[in-house]
Amino acid sequence: MLGQTYNVIQVLSNYIAFRGTGYLEGKKIVELGSGTGLVGLVAGALGGSVWITDQAFVFVCLMTSVVSVKSSLARCWISCTKMWD
Repeated sequence: MLGQTYNVIQVLSNYIAFRGTGYLEGKKIVELGSGTGLVGLVAGALGGSVWITDQAFVFVCLMTSVVSVKSSLARCWISCTKMWD
């Protein structure tokens, strides 16, 4: 379901945020099938270089998420791919 954030995503995002700003500094991260992009956005805000990926129909949701917080995410990229027919 587009735009839905599952509980596990919130738990992982909170865990990453709890680790602090230096936890992901300098790390390269790929979030596959990101949906809303929450985990990737949190990782990017904490210093990781993040590629947020999902299928093309999710692109608008991802762009909205990234643009709304882009000022704090200098190292966040979005990639959409056709995963199956």
